[in-house]
Amino acid sequence: MSWASHIPTELSVHPLPLVVLTGLDIRHNAVHKEIWDGFYSKNNTKFRYSLLDGDHEYPKAKGKRSLEVYVEKGILKTNWFHKHLYLIPSLVVVFFELDWDEPNWKEKQMECATKIELVRQSLLDRNTRIILILIQKHPNIPVDGDSGLTKERYPSLCNACSIKTNHLFLLHVEYLQGYIMKLEEEAFNEPTQTYYNLEIKAVKFKRDSLIKVTHQYLFVRLPIKIAFFNEMKQDIFKAIDNYKQAYLSLLDIRFGDTNTLEIKTVAGIINYKLCKLLFEIKHPIDAIEQFRRHIDIFKLKIGPSDLAFEHSAWMSKQFQVMGELFENAINKEYFNAVQTQHPGFYFHSSANYSIQRRIHSREILQSLNLSNKNWTSENPSPIESIDKLEFLGQRPWRQAQKSMEILDQLKEKDGILCLQELESKENLSPLITNLFKQAISHFKIFNCKRMKQYLSVCMAEEYFYAKDYQESLNIYVQVLNDYSNEHWWPILTSIMFNALKCAYLVADITNYCLICTEIIGKNTILSNETKSLIQKNLIRVISNEVPIVEYHQIDTSIHSIENVSQKWKEEMAKQSSPTMGQNMETSQVLSAHKLIPAHVNGMVPFVDCKVRFTSTIFNSNEYVELKVYLRTNCVDQIQFDKLYVRFNIPAYNQYCILQNKDSLNFEPNKIYELDFKFLPQSSDIGKDLEISSLSLEIGNRENRVLILHWKGDCKNALAEENFTLDTFKKLSLPYRKSDAPRELDWNEINISPSTSIVSRKSKIELVLEHKQPVIVNECYPIKLTIVNKEETTIENLSLSVELLSINSASDIDSPISTIDKNIARLWIGSIDKNLHEIGKTYTLPNLESKQQLTEIIYIQMRELKSFELSFKLNYTNETELGKNEDQERHEFDTEIKSKKIVKCSCVQENKIKLETINPFQFNFKFLSMQMGEIEVVRFGEPFFVLCEISNNSAYALKFKDSYLEKGKLVNFKESEENESFLKYETLKSIEMATECFCLVINDDSDSKKVPLGELVLKWKRRNLGSIFDTKEIDEDIETDSESNDDLKQDDLTDELIVETRFPLPEVLAEPFPFIIESELPDYGWLGKEFNLNYKIINKTQSVLEIECSLSENEFFAISGKKMDLIQILPNDFYNFTYLIYPLKIGHCKLPSFHVKVNSPIEISDALKKQESQANSSDSLDTVIENMIPSQLYIFPEKIDSIFKE
Repeated sequence: MSWASHIPTELSVHPLPLVVLTGLDIRHNAVHKEIWDGFYSKNNTKFRYSLLDGDHEYPKAKGKRSLEVYVEKGILKTNWFHKHLYLIPSLVVVFFELDWDEPNWKEKQMECATKIELVRQSLLDRNTRIILILIQKHPNIPVDGDSGLTKERYPSLCNACSIKTNHLFLLHVEYLQGYIMKLEEEAFNEPTQTYYNLEIKAVKFKRDSLIKVTHQYLFVRLPIKIAFFNEMKQDIFKAIDNYKQAYLSLLDIRFGDTNTLEIKTVAGIINYKLCKLLFEIKHPIDAIEQFRRHIDIFKLKIGPSDLAFEHSAWMSKQFQVMGELFENAINKEYFNAVQTQHPGFYFHSSANYSIQRRIHSREILQSLNLSNKNWTSENPSPIESIDKLEFLGQRPWRQAQKSMEILDQLKEKDGILCLQELESKENLSPLITNLFKQAISHFKIFNCKRMKQYLSVCMAEEYFYAKDYQESLNIYVQVLNDYSNEHWWPILTSIMFNALKCAYLVADITNYCLICTEIIGKNTILSNETKSLIQKNLIRVISNEVPIVEYHQIDTSIHSIENVSQKWKEEMAKQSSPTMGQNMETSQVLSAHKLIPAHVNGMVPFVDCKVRFTSTIFNSNEYVELKVYLRTNCVDQIQFDKLYVRFNIPAYNQYCILQNKDSLNFEPNKIYELDFKFLPQSSDIGKDLEISSLSLEIGNRENRVLILHWKGDCKNALAEENFTLDTFKKLSLPYRKSDAPRELDWNEINISPSTSIVSRKSKIELVLEHKQPVIVNECYPIKLTIVNKEETTIENLSLSVELLSINSASDIDSPISTIDKNIARLWIGSIDKNLHEIGKTYTLPNLESKQQLTEIIYIQMRELKSFELSFKLNYTNETELGKNEDQERHEFDTEIKSKKIVKCSCVQENKIKLETINPFQFNFKFLSMQMGEIEVVRFGEPFFVLCEISNNSAYALKFKDSYLEKGKLVNFKESEENESFLKYETLKSIEMATECFCLVINDDSDSKKVPLGELVLKWKRRNLGSIFDTKEIDEDIETDSESNDDLKQDDLTDELIVETRFPLPEVLAEPFPFIIESELPDYGWLGKEFNLNYKIINKTQSVLEIECSLSENEFFAISGKKMDLIQILPNDFYNFTYLIYPLKIGHCKLPSFHVKVNSPIEISDALKKQESQANSSDSLDTVIENMIPSQLYIFPEKIDSIFKE
């Protein structure tokens, strides 16, 4: 119905100034084609281009008319927007090939002037601008150059063509793209703006001459023109102001049946423009407010009652275009919509008005008898020119009439009848369904679930009205699950009843049976009679019979059902049994078609189901008991054919199948209890047994089978049970024998779909003896004693040990996780350090009743943390069967020795919590050869590493050996042996021992921080107590060391020796030009001289010039050269020897030895640098004092004689 809701397509086009290009032959000239592609193919947002011939005839301009005699015929002409968008240019660009050095200049100039004059004549009385562009091939002659030829021909061409000098431009062939962009910016913009300014000025002049009383239509039309011209200029704000002015002037026009449609049509156009522009300037609130005012004003302007459907069509169109504008603005990211305001609301309202339009049309057509009059050329139809109206919104039989009264009533009546007849041919269903789809897409974006469901139901109803039953059924099926979960039974009943009709009309057997399964339940709001009829139809379909149509309340006057029965017969014939000629593959496909699965978790069927194990734990020597409760909610009695339960362990599926029809014949609203029992397999001990699904079948495989599937929790869409872990543990119904009289309450039955299979309680005793704590890297022994207290022999005895971590804040029963096996080693019986096993299972011999077995387990931990050891004994033995042993039972994978004896598996597990500690605490010091503590050492100079070792444990530790694995850059001092001070020594708790090593850092080392190596200690606990059934040794008893050397060595040769490695800290080492070595006795005698020798070694690659001196003191007399200046060659040495005579006894300070270096500048600088980095004093003497001894002990002369004696 385009005549009642017409929105010109030109309004959706973005207004751009029309620029006509002429003078281009794009078919035969490649350069012209490239020029046209450069303008037209570019993503242009400033101009709209059109290529026309030079002699093209443009629309003629109207002559000036006096407003005094002007008679208004309508508000807005139909083709006005199209004319100014595509037909009347604002600028005509004439292209002409002409170079300044053209030899035939005169002829070319006359040809160019003729073309321009031809264009000017076709645009007579128009404000269209004309410019000339010369296509030149020689860009080396610019217009503003010094060429006299250019200066002469440039004004001559402008005068001949009667154009201004600023309307002549050049386009060089070699630089097309650059010139095209420059032309658009500089040449086209100003003329187009001038054209629209002149057009606006002319319209405003006419508007100022109007009279309000006689020119009401012009007061609307002229502001629309001004606004549109402002749009062409891209002046959006002025356009909005003028559109608003036109809208207000439109409201001043008097409404009547003759002009209501015209006013609403123009109002719709103005509102469209206002909303579109307000969205573009990112004022969505103003656009929405404008639309609301627009609807409030016109929603009651219905017009003639016989054409009420026109008003509904107009309203629908308004909401539709508003939704499209809103959606387009969001897509262009002008702004973001919100959940309470988005395009979906407008598309929904548009669909509702379209439905209302159809209702009005149907009501009007039912009250009228269309004559179907034959119109001829002599007697044409009143609406023959309905698509060729001069003014928007006018009636085709009374165009250009402003009268408020109807002059020809007979013609008016014929016109209305023709419009009604035209409306009766309209099919609105595609429009309505498309609007619903658009609305649903937006509500889905904003997660408006219920609104999306409601619109989906509306769309399904529309498809049903359009007799597209399959599509309607698909939508109904999609929303059924959502409404089932929300328990909206009135809505759900209506949806299911309509879906059932659709399934019947399209002969969809699967969906028909599924919907019947749910609709005959207790929650749907239908009469018992209707439910009974539907149940009978369900049984008919399962029995391969056609359902009865009368049971579905289908209006046969609207919906054709003649062929429905035939469809059902054909569909059932397709799924019938295969003939003898069909192969096995085809037979399997047909068999699958006969199975109709119904997954109860997404629906509420007419059957309720609950399952529970009678206990949360079952021993391996007793029956697992399962109870299934069923209750039907349908009206009539129903017969099921098969029930079966599926478990997560498939081996038990065969024991929970029931095919006894007498036990599956259920009366309505009565609870039935079914019991199943079976023995667990020994291999499933320690596993959880869970119900995966429960299935209930109606029908037989020869015809058709409806299978109701429940998951293990037995929940349906109603979600009656809040299924939690507490439900598993809570069994409100105690176990009672099946023959005990009782009345079950459905709400008191708890669902328990999971149980655990555990081994029979073990009667074996497991004793663990050990002595805490565990020392890191120690082979820690644990004595394990197993005592068989079973009445029979235990067989297949195995021990598995698992190492588990534990949080410091948790106890031994807290959740634990397995540690990486690479951090621990485990042995049983004997230690083989080449094996790296943890968590291994060990086979042990069989034990007779009351027999005992002892094993020693060793564990070595390599990390300092708390952990648990889990000792698990697995064995089998013969025992009596548990409860219900006299009842019938299934036998599988269980060796039965007698009626009451069964071989079962048992498990005994003990855990111990252990703490690990480090055996030692280390402290390291660096000492000079004079036993002074130092922080920096020098290359090639010996120094001591003093290691203090403290016992951290509560036990005495006995050393087998200790040694230093030196680093690559470190050597032991010559004549020094790496002998252990701790060998065969015992270190008691909290005691400390010392190791000392004399080291030298290699001269060729270039590192500042030198790794010294690792200290290696080999040790074991001195006493392990009662672990090995040995007598404890009192550590405080002292024994003769000589008599116990062999004992010490023998005690340290066993496999329990532990090796502990500790890396020594890095030492800061620096190079030094020389080192000094001293040679003197360990002590002296009063009055007896001795030699004092200082050896100076040059460590540099240069000659070392030094000045040495020895100062006297009160303790010694000196004989020798006390001061000397020497030169030492590279890597050479020099000896200073003195004869020293002691003068006093006791600790005497040796004479001070001073060295002054007179070498090159670089050596002196190096010395100063080393002094400062060595944390020495202000002079070189302090560094030297660390190299040589400073004191010597002098004995009296009498003592010497005593020593000699």
